[in-house]
This record gives sequence, C-alpha cells and structure tokens, in this order.
Amino acid sequence: MSDKYVYSIEPVKGFELLSKMAPNLPKQVDRYNGRHISLNERFSIYERGYIIKNIAKVPETKFSVTLTYNKILPREATIAKMRAMQAANEKRTMAKDAKKDAEAK
Repeated sequence: MSDKYVYSIEPVKGFELLSKMAPNLPKQVDRYNGRHISLNERFSIYERGYIIKNIAKVPETKFSVTLTYNKILPREATIAKMRAMQAANEKRTMAKDAKKDAEAK
C-alpha cells in the first residue's frame, strides 16, 4: 500500500440526510486506501454526504534548478558561422587560383 494515499471519510455538514442513506461508507475507507482516487469517485462519495480527505503526509520534494545559456545569441551565432564558412571558401578559392597560376607558368 502506498503511504501517499491514506484517506479518511468524514460526513459533510449540512448533508446529514444524505449521510444517513450510506452509513457504512466511512467503514469502507480501506477500499480507497493505497491508490489514487478519480474525480468521479470523489464526487460519488460527496453525493452520498461524505468527503474524502488524504491524511498521509506527502513529503516535500526539494530541488534546485540551474539554467545555463549561451551568451551568443542564435542569430549572431548563425552570422558568425556564415562568415567563417565564407572565409574558408575564399581561402580554398584563392588556393585553387594560385595552384592554377603556378601550373600555367
């Protein structure tokens, strides 16, 4: 049985007439313990004049979030890559031209 899902069924004030129609419902709390209760089941219990409450303490989950980001904006990074590619292409083109000139002489 899960420790997170331990319930108690208590009568709702003002719904005493409905509570009298289902007097055994608080005794059937074991049917609901150990599992998540759907919204439909909760409303069904409420319509009978009872409310279901979680009595188990859920441990607090502590966590920390660390965000890291690149200081170069995506557009600036793209422009820098394009300029680097253009420079590399120019170097290749100049090397090919120099090689052709050397072969021609």
